[in-house]
Amino acid sequence: MDAHFPPRLGKTTMLETPNSILELDIYENPARTVLRGVLILHPWAKLGGSMEDPTVITQFRAAIESGLFSHVCRYNMRGAGASKTKWTKNIWDPDIQDMLLVAQHLLQLPNGPKELVVIGYSYGACVAANLMEHMPEVVAYVAIGFPLGGMANLALRSRDHWQHLADTPVPKLVVQGTRDKFAPMTTIRDYAQQYHDMQPAPGPLDLEIVDGADHFFDGIWDMVAEKVLAWVQKQLDAQQVAGA
Repeated sequence: MDAHFPPRLGKTTMLETPNSILELDIYENPARTVLRGVLILHPWAKLGGSMEDPTVITQFRAAIESGLFSHVCRYNMRGAGASKTKWTKNIWDPDIQDMLLVAQHLLQLPNGPKELVVIGYSYGACVAANLMEHMPEVVAYVAIGFPLGGMANLALRSRDHWQHLADTPVPKLVVQGTRDKFAPMTTIRDYAQQYHDMQPAPGPLDLEIVDGADHFFDGIWDMVAEKVLAWVQKQLDAQQVAGA
């Protein structure tokens, strides 16, 4: 791993769930001003995804540096890093159940966050799409490289996960590269249009297209992180004004 991506920025801990023993990396901001957390999910472990992915590390580091969060958490899903997998009949649901327990763990920390932002990359975006309907504490959702293509859908059931985006009014951002082989632009635009055409209208969905980027956003991780955090800041500011 390049020195640009330090392996650990927070405190590593293990969390046992009914399905797994998960490796968590949690950073707590000693200068916290608001109790707000962000949870970051990585690509599919079966294809080598982990919280050491450059996109995930860059989002993690940028979230810390932004000062927007009291708690920043990434973790290794089943089969990644030091996380251990227990036997299960279902290939997808345990990851969703595990995510819910990680989010609950974060909220239950001493002086833990009262609200959450969730950022998912690739398969992590699919899993993260299920969090909003279960946790009212989620105030914003970000998908980076949502894998909506045909083969990705067969392997990950990604289009089923997409449907969960419409279940809550939480503001959502989808960041997609024009050369993403796991999600053709026509598919992304069609699904975004279907979302906007729904009646009653679900919460806002913004689509950020990165020209020339593939699924891995090689070399432009910082730019993607800047786009994500600028959007998150905008949503948080709007929510603060609305709640004033």
